[in-house]
Amino acid sequence: MDDKLNHLLERTLHLFYQYGIRSLSMDDISRHLAISKKTLYQYVGSKDELVKKVMDMQSEKNRGYYESVITSAGNAIDKLLDASKYLNQQLRIFNPVMMFDLHKFHPETVSCHLEEERGYFVEKMRDNLLQGIGEGLFRPGLNVDLVALLFVSNLAELHRLDEVLASKITFSDIFQVMFENYIRGIGTPSGIEYFEKEMESIDFTM
Repeated sequence: MDDKLNHLLERTLHLFYQYGIRSLSMDDISRHLAISKKTLYQYVGSKDELVKKVMDMQSEKNRGYYESVITSAGNAIDKLLDASKYLNQQLRIFNPVMMFDLHKFHPETVSCHLEEERGYFVEKMRDNLLQGIGEGLFRPGLNVDLVALLFVSNLAELHRLDEVLASKITFSDIFQVMFENYIRGIGTPSGIEYFEKEMESIDFTM
């Protein structure tokens, strides 16, 4: 991706996190980015296209990180912990207004994006489960396709939890509980023991 465009999309994403999407016109975005609207339209033809490019950029960034985790040394739990720390950081800056705006005002864009993301992450979770079973960390006999699908589907539904918006509970809080329950549900005794030992050195509040 062109460096200038990538920089523009990164800054736009932060605007979406801060203000949501609907409240920002193209005039607002160009003003915040300190560029002319004409320059902005040299990169995108419409606000919907801008939203799509921002989502594609973030998806590419996320996948790049997860691919580096997947190909790194370490067992299946090590890789899940590394991935969970990154996801937890993303959830801490997540603005539910942005997701609400996406679903209401850019439904086709977000629907296609979520479908692609779900397929990618289900495949990666399935591979992780198979690795963990082979290492004796996860229970043999797991329905890996179903377990992977359920976990990813639950992640995708995080933004729909109204309790988060109406309380002091954060998406990060929910993810931490969901992640720990996931490991305890699929882990062998040795896998859970390893997980508990590793968790002692992890600070999810950072």
